[in-house]
Amino acid sequence: LGPTGDAAPRAATLRGRVRRGDGRPIGGARVIVPEARAGATTRDDGTFTIDALPAGTYMAEARALGLVPRRAPV
Repeated sequence: LGPTGDAAPRAATLRGRVRRGDGRPIGGARVIVPEARAGATTRDDGTFTIDALPAGTYMAEARALGLVPRRAPV
């Protein structure tokens, strides 16, 4: 507990994979969580990790050159 008796803020990690409609991974895509001012770039296999997010529910957005941006609740 913090000095005022409140629980310490919790942090969360978001991990995922960005893929095309046919299932192929998208490397170099940017995944952002605007409300938390956090983001990451996908690896060649489409995976990403965003650490130290405040716990909660957000909208994540994936963007890649030549593709339509997609949003999803996380």
